[in-house]
Amino acid sequence: MSLQLHAQDTFDAYMKEMNKVIVGYGHIKERVFESLVTGANVLLTSVPGLSKTTLIETMAAVFTGSRKAIVQFTPDLMPKDLLGFNMFDQESRTYKTKHGKLYGANFFLADEINRAPATTQAALLRAMQERKISIEGSEFDLENPFIVLATQNPIEQEGTYNLPEAQVDRFQFNLLMGYLSKAEELRIAELVTRHGRDLIAAMDVQSVIPLSDILTLGKDIREQIDVPPTVYEYAVDLARATRRGEQEFSAYLSEHEKDVSLGGSPRAYNHLVAVGKVVAALKARTYVTHDDIKSVAHDVLRHRIGLTPQAIHHKVTTDSLIDKLLERVPVVSSPAMVAVH
Repeated sequence: MSLQLHAQDTFDAYMKEMNKVIVGYGHIKERVFESLVTGANVLLTSVPGLSKTTLIETMAAVFTGSRKAIVQFTPDLMPKDLLGFNMFDQESRTYKTKHGKLYGANFFLADEINRAPATTQAALLRAMQERKISIEGSEFDLENPFIVLATQNPIEQEGTYNLPEAQVDRFQFNLLMGYLSKAEELRIAELVTRHGRDLIAAMDVQSVIPLSDILTLGKDIREQIDVPPTVYEYAVDLARATRRGEQEFSAYLSEHEKDVSLGGSPRAYNHLVAVGKVVAALKARTYVTHDDIKSVAHDVLRHRIGLTPQAIHHKVTTDSLIDKLLERVPVVSSPAMVAVH
């Protein structure tokens, strides 16, 4: 079986099960699949009640042998609740490790992540990047795959904390979930009132994809999907154009000099290219195009651009800045691009 056919078959099986429970949000479900293939973390942003938690629980149910941990983040959540701690055992007269919620999970759901203080957020940093944790000097490897899927409510301010920039940068996507169409909401009303809250069991969601299959697919896509030099350059230019002080910023966003306080790190272009490869495979291609990069730019970049108070006052948004970049940063074809075609 070709890589492209393998990718499409896996995606189709995933979507078939997801669609049993999650009405609409096709774009969100596709992005979550791409994050699974690339082994990256996802932030879901929306007002309460839009099935963020249900989406993640359904996704976990689709994968054979997967283990999930769900933690409601609160102001009193402590780092040891996530990492674990050593406790003295009276019978053996030795210290034993009691692992926290991160250990042993493939999918870690951090519900309302912005309700926990900075010390608890810091406990996640190494896990999100290196897939390792430390407990009082001892290191432990996390599962493979290990992915953090976090939710946050952007409206409510009381009892919430701003996520540290170092943590925000570790999310591949910031996915915005809005309200659905009337027809879709009618379907949700029918499902919930007929089957109750446990839709995953009621709709017979099947575990149809081995976790090992996702790991193999991700490795094959990384190694076999080509990226022309001009596409690499385009991804890097997009990221550099978000940083005030760079030549690319002056060229494409000079009128927003006082609006931007922070731009994308190297993770920005690395994620653009990594996800672009998955998009290309799902489109039955062996190479990434500029359009693949454009199609994921908003979800990859929106949380990496910091806005000044002046920009927020004037209702400048990160998405509006990304719109301008996609219009202004040039797409250049090259002989290498033609050769890949």
